[in-house]
Amino acid sequence: MASYSVVIREAAVEELLATPFPFRRQINQRIFKLKTDPRPPDAERILEDEHYRVLVAGWWILFHVNDPQGVLTIVAITAAEP
Repeated sequence: MASYSVVIREAAVEELLATPFPFRRQINQRIFKLKTDPRPPDAERILEDEHYRVLVAGWWILFHVNDPQGVLTIVAITAAEP
């Protein structure tokens, strides 16, 4: 399986840096896994144009998959509602 390039929007970087360290580490690991599996079984499709989200330790990673270009864009990282 091909590896996708990962682009993280500036706002998502700021959100990632604001998360507590143990969660940030888990989020980073999951983003790394998305490079080779951009649509894991637990990903929820949230928009028709290839936007998805995955839940990691109480945090949502929202991302867009562009297959023709092989790019996965991290759009946002937000805390899940309790």
